[in-house]
Amino acid sequence: MVGAKFPAQTFDDLIKLAKERPASIKVGSLGVGSGPYLVGKAVEQAFGLQFVEVPYKGSADAGLDLAAGRLDVYPDGMTGSLMMHKNGNGKIVAVMDDKRSPSVPDVPSIAELGHPELALINWFALVAPAGTPKEIIDKLNKATVEAVKMNNFSECLLENGVIAQSSTPEELGERIKSGSVTWRKLIESLHLKLRD
Repeated sequence: MVGAKFPAQTFDDLIKLAKERPASIKVGSLGVGSGPYLVGKAVEQAFGLQFVEVPYKGSADAGLDLAAGRLDVYPDGMTGSLMMHKNGNGKIVAVMDDKRSPSVPDVPSIAELGHPELALINWFALVAPAGTPKEIIDKLNKATVEAVKMNNFSECLLENGVIAQSSTPEELGERIKSGSVTWRKLIESLHLKLRD
């Protein structure tokens, strides 16, 4: 997301401007290792850019500065960006996914823009402690699948930028494994220390 007054109002224009003005575009983060930090660094690496990182204690503060023009870019999740996009205080220039979001169908996906390697969407899952009996996992999964099918549940989430989906426990396990590989590569390329 970029500020409403920021001169670049598309993703391609943002990249072009960042190349023309190295180390001048202020990008918000929530500190080293946070989602916004990692997405900002992934974009820097992909295009050979250098942003000015501006750390914040939380997304609310970053959003206020973005709306006021004191911050140029903030790679926030959809739930944090959607209202600012709708009310004109900011503009989502790309959805970091392989497809468009139904919450902002007018905004291209990063894959659509030709950069599928930057599909770094954030997502949430219902998990249980290791060693939880399979019958409990199956009951939790069944309840989750039923909740996702409820129109009012899915619609409420979608209004806030969240797409409700369900899967099997095995599919979730594979998604966690593949996501870990993607994020680990990025984290290691930034020479950040991983905790065990």
